Amino acid sequence: MTAPAAAARALADVPEETWARLQAELLAQRRQRMIYAPHVDFVHRHAFDAVRNTLLSAERQPPQPPVPCAVPKGNGPGQRGRHQIHALMLPADEALYMLLCTTAVATAEPVLDRSRVFSSRPATGPEPGLVVPPLQWSRDAATALEHAIATTNAQAVVAIDIAECGQRTDRDALTEDLRQLGLPPGWLGIADDFWASFARCPRPLGVPSGLLANAGFFTVTLRWLDEWCARQGVPSVRLLDDIVMLADDLEAGHRLAAAAEAQLAARGFAVNRAKSGVDTMAAFRARRRRQARRRAHPSLSPAQALARLRATATDDPQLRSIAEGALARLARAGDPAALDHVLGQFGAAPVAARAFAGYVGRFMDDPAVADRMAAVFVAGTRQFDPWQLAWAISAFQHAPSLPDPLRSHLATLAAHKGAAMMLRIAATTVLARFATRAEWAALEAVADATRSPHLRAAIAHGLRFRPAGERTPLLGRWAARDPQVALVATALARQPAPAPAS
Repeated sequence: MTAPAAAARALADVPEETWARLQAELLAQRRQRMIYAPHVDFVHRHAFDAVRNTLLSAERQPPQPPVPCAVPKGNGPGQRGRHQIHALMLPADEALYMLLCTTAVATAEPVLDRSRVFSSRPATGPEPGLVVPPLQWSRDAATALEHAIATTNAQAVVAIDIAECGQRTDRDALTEDLRQLGLPPGWLGIADDFWASFARCPRPLGVPSGLLANAGFFTVTLRWLDEWCARQGVPSVRLLDDIVMLADDLEAGHRLAAAAEAQLAARGFAVNRAKSGVDTMAAFRARRRRQARRRAHPSLSPAQALARLRATATDDPQLRSIAEGALARLARAGDPAALDHVLGQFGAAPVAARAFAGYVGRFMDDPAVADRMAAVFVAGTRQFDPWQLAWAISAFQHAPSLPDPLRSHLATLAAHKGAAMMLRIAATTVLARFATRAEWAALEAVADATRSPHLRAAIAHGLRFRPAGERTPLLGRWAARDPQVALVATALARQPAPAPAS
């Protein structure tokens, strides 16, 4: 059987329940998506059957190169200016990649030591999606670590975070590992197609981060680390590319850390010094208690959540998680009390841009808030990280109007071929909602000229704000030469057109 035929057979054999779980998983990821891409989520929500048909079609095309996006890793010591490379995929490619990764985990499940590694556990029974929710991974890992501490005499803890795990993963070695585990030939061929598409990206990608699916690859490919710990008689708990190991004392802990680092280096990996180290058990547990106290528990009042956010410095390694939790609590309460803090800190905290923008967007009905956010964006156009700018733009996705200073910047970005693609997608997505006829003519010209299916799909997604008489002929013309627009058109046909913003 040829490789394409084997891949087609593998997809044809996917059970009906798995397709339903796949859609649920893709939609669940929307809340964690680090890249602003509403056109992808729109297709998964309203045209998933068309995505499935695309994958099952005899004319299925190989995956396209994803759009690499640099996401700030942190503002803390050793993290400022560092980025993790995430990847934006087309809807059918993202769905297929998720299927590939979860199939790989299912194949490896018999040899994974689930007393040591807790990420990417397959969902079972009534659970939605393909994997157990990540929050449960963390809870189960914490429980396992507490059990290991309670049942040993360990007095030291070694924590290791692997630096740039995705970028450093050897794809050929991963494929061979999956082959030996028994991944069927059709899925191995699909993996090869993805690796070929990644190799065509304009920057080194390895196995791209930022997709929940990658948790599966990291869980599988690093299982040798769990096995190494077991052979050494070392209690260990791993989530993805983070592992915690227990040692008798500090001296033994330092020896263990050096030995583990040597094992990693032999396989092409490096240790992230800013998030790794050796501690006494007392110091480790005290730090975990401090971190737990700082998390914005749902029981916190809005005032307590705000106080916690204000007390977190922009260079705090926990800023992203604290901001996400605190602002979610305030947003649920409809409390705008954090606006001054968020708007004042937006430029200084790129790592929190997604959380900050989501919160500000909650209060865009107030023209004063929209004007202030626009001023933050315009002032930071030349200084902010592109990812930060893209999320700043996203704050206006549900605004009742668009401040004029921002409007001209969005029009410029939409047509700027040298701008980061994630920034152009954000600009076209938001501008489309407010565009005048002249601005729409410019967006049409961009869609006709661009080679990016993402940018054209984002503009097509914006056609939901145009009258049917204008929307239909454009969709027909673009869809005839772009399958991604065809997916958007299918999703749009199932949704009533919303009223354009003023």
